[in-house]
Amino acid sequence: MDDADSEQTCSKCGVTKCLSEFPRLKGRKNGVHTRCRDCHRAYHQDYRRKYGNGPAKPKVPVPEGFQTCSKCGVVKPLSGFPTKRARKRGVDSHCKDCHRTAQGRWQKRCGNAKWRERYRSDPEFKAKVDAGSRSRRHRYRDWYRAWDRDRRHQIKLAVIAIYGGKCACCGETAKEFLSVDHTAGNGAKDRKRRNNTQLYRELAKAGKPLMGYRLLCFNCNLSRGHWGYCPHDGKKEQPSMLEKRVQARTDAGAGLDPSVA
Repeated sequence: MDDADSEQTCSKCGVTKCLSEFPRLKGRKNGVHTRCRDCHRAYHQDYRRKYGNGPAKPKVPVPEGFQTCSKCGVVKPLSGFPTKRARKRGVDSHCKDCHRTAQGRWQKRCGNAKWRERYRSDPEFKAKVDAGSRSRRHRYRDWYRAWDRDRRHQIKLAVIAIYGGKCACCGETAKEFLSVDHTAGNGAKDRKRRNNTQLYRELAKAGKPLMGYRLLCFNCNLSRGHWGYCPHDGKKEQPSMLEKRVQARTDAGAGLDPSVA
């Protein structure tokens, strides 16, 4: 970068300074403000004095993982602030309590608090709103179902591509036959925590194969879940799940420990 590109003249004091002496501003071409940091600070201090907010509050050193709320001035942990990716620490300058109070005041002043109050107190208005909601829901129901079906289909195709696009057991490549398998055999337990749509969404979001998952066709997946093995592995036939349960009940009735092989 040339020296001319790395320097800029302050629009307030007229002094040519390095770009690092200017506050950042994403909207400009060079990414910095037209005023230098000193002039920018002086401008805001004058603004506070002019409109009665007083001088800027002095910075108080805070421990790591904490931050001072710019509204109430209380030092709180970062978990007590709402998230905001644009800031350096990833949290807002106002704490959650101050943010909630400001949001409540805004709702009462110019938000939809009056609408909610009328919805609760006026039966005719409530019936009218509910009828409109039902009409829109039925109107866009078919469109939403088609859109959601296509979205889930695209997510599944992305997961299949991430995990190699073929069955890890027999090498089947037809996407209609492929599905995700839990290598630890805990698929039933995982489905109690999340459904298949959430599972495929998280696998697609990861962008790479995760440990504990693989791609199998329905034949290999069903054979492993029902019989405990797959014929492609060359293993001998093992007892089915029903036979295992019957044998476990028989052992339990005979006073044997079914967990001991």
